[in-house]
This record gives sequence, structure tokens and C-alpha cells, in this order.
Amino acid sequence: YLYKISKDVNYIKTERLKQNYKWTYDSKYGRLNLTINLAKPEKDPKEIAEAKDLTQKSNSFMIPKCVICKENEQNYYNARMNLRMVPLELGGETWHLQYSPYLYYTEHAIILHDVHRPMKTSRKTFEYLLDFMDMFPFYFIGSNADLPIVGGSILNHDHFQGGRQQFPIQNAKVIKDFGRVNHVQISHLHWPLSTIRLTSDDKTELINLADHIFNRWKTYDHLDLEIISQTDGVPHNTITPIARKTGNYYELDLILRNNRTTSQYPYGIFHPKPDVFHIKKENIGLIEAMGLAILPGRLKQELKMILEWLKKPGPVPAVLEKHAHWMMELKKMRTIQYTEAFLYKEVGKKFERVIEDAGVFKLNESGIKAMHQLIYDI
Repeated sequence: YLYKISKDVNYIKTERLKQNYKWTYDSKYGRLNLTINLAKPEKDPKEIAEAKDLTQKSNSFMIPKCVICKENEQNYYNARMNLRMVPLELGGETWHLQYSPYLYYTEHAIILHDVHRPMKTSRKTFEYLLDFMDMFPFYFIGSNADLPIVGGSILNHDHFQGGRQQFPIQNAKVIKDFGRVNHVQISHLHWPLSTIRLTSDDKTELINLADHIFNRWKTYDHLDLEIISQTDGVPHNTITPIARKTGNYYELDLILRNNRTTSQYPYGIFHPKPDVFHIKKENIGLIEAMGLAILPGRLKQELKMILEWLKKPGPVPAVLEKHAHWMMELKKMRTIQYTEAFLYKEVGKKFERVIEDAGVFKLNESGIKAMHQLIYDI
């Protein structure tokens, strides 16, 4: 009912969303999903980091502190009169469920805390996620990491995202099964972002093990792989957790993240590298981490222009300057027929690189060995 009414009153921008472009790409990790979303604004990662501590200052309790606060409902101040949400109890606390106006996937839901408080991953996070799965076993639910660079676009209000969607990560193959610990199965997935999958029908033991792994990861260092857990007391290691339920079994994916920067990589060591910024510069949050690319709306027109240029080269237009190096590389593929399908496949290759860059343990001999040792040490 809530999903239908959110569309009927045009909170979910149904007509605009019909203009989005969707396709798939068969990567070495399985089929990835990509979409150009015309409703979503493109954000710079540095702006997202700065916004973590921003709060709308007002003397009125009716003016929301951020864009997802409960006070946005039926609020004329920010023109969200048609927003509706419902309260839930997770972990003994009040949360609210609404649907996203951008609708990145089927029944894209946002679950936000009653109180405007920063994103924070802890043991309670796993309790919230699994409580939600008991209420909505036909949905998934996940959380962006709680640190800049590896977190999502909203870090100043604790929230989750869920919905009725199967993502590519769910079909990822298993590199190694590590057996069961206290009734919890542990696996390492063949996935570009370093992922530990926990499966169990014992909710308490699953939460216990997830919390133990998370606490171990928060202090984990591996200098040869450039993984450093903190600098002068500022943490770098955190996780992106995702929960699902099949029958009586809970499935919890823990994606290991690190947000450390260097002078060489000011946007992050485990962040898309500058040579793919022309396609994706934003933080790699929950949705991309699961294998669905949400690409900026500008690409729809830019890709059309690139295709025209490939068929009839000339001076590179100023609006395409960011793509110039890539365009030259594509032009060298002289035996290729330049079609829309070809170009979108090449964008898929770029997204594959984007999520590979975000992995802390690369899927090579040294990376796999180090990740397996981390799991054995748990």
C-alpha cells in the first residue's frame, strides 16, 4: 500500500524514472547491472565528507535537520508534502520506513532512525538488520559504511536501504568455505570488494560472530597491502553489511572497507582511481558494492556524443574533455564496429574496474592469502 501510494502521489518520480537507461555487463565476477539515473544528482566525494557534520539550523522543530529526517514528511518547508512513512521497531528503537523518490531498484526503501544522529556501525547494527529481516523476509536490507569515502552520500543521519531486489553479489561464487563456527557458516566470496558471507539459522550466534569479525577488522593492519586501521586515532577500517533471509536462514555479507588517503590518492587508496572518474567519481556505497552501478545522468547525452565522435572523429568537444583519453583508446580499436551496444559494454568494463579499485584484499595470490589468514585468525 505504501509503495503504491508513494507512486500515485508522485513522491516516487515514476515518469522521470522511465527515462533511465539500464543494461547488464558480463564481468569476471558474474553479471553486473548498470543504470544511468536521470533523477539522481551527482555529488563530489569531498562534499559528501563535509556534509557529515552539517545540520540544518533552525528554531523550529518542524524544519528537518537533513534530507531524510522524519520531519520531512508532509513538510511544506522543503516541498515534500507528498512524502509518507511508517514507524518500525528495530533493536528496541523507533525507525521509519519510506520509499526512495529515485527508486534505484524495485521497491527501494529507506529505513531511517527516529533521531537525527550520525551513521554508526556497531553490534546494534546487526541487531537492527536481522530484526528487519524477521519483519520483511522478502526484502534485503543493508547499510552504507559509517566513514567518509567508503560511506554513502548521507552520513549525518543513521539509515539503511532495503527493497525487493536480487543483486549480483548474491550470485557470487565462493572462493573458500571455512566451515561452521558456533552454528554459523563462514565463506569468502569471489567478489571484487572483499566480502565475508555468514549464514545461520541462529540469530544470536550470527550477531555475535559478525560483531567479533567487525571488531577484529577495526584494528587490522597489513602494511604490504596498504591496509592501516587508523592514523593518529582516526579510524580507517569499517564495513558495509548486507542482510537477507531464506527460509529460516539469515545471510549476512560483511564487505571490508578502508578509507585511508595518501598524497598520491587524495580521494582514497581503495576508491576508484582517477582514470575512471569520468564514469564514476562518487563514493562506492552499498548499492555499487552489491554490483549495481548508479551512473550520473550526464552520461546519457555524453555517450551519444562519444558514439558520434567515434564514427566521425574530429576535435573533442569541451563537454567531452573528461572522456578524451578513453575516447582515444576506443578509437584505436579499429576492427570494432562502433555501436551503442559496444560503447555500453565498455562502460561496463569501467564499472568492473571501479569496484575492483574499492576492494581492500585484491583477488590475487597475496590478497587472497592475507584475507584467508584474517578469517583463520578469527
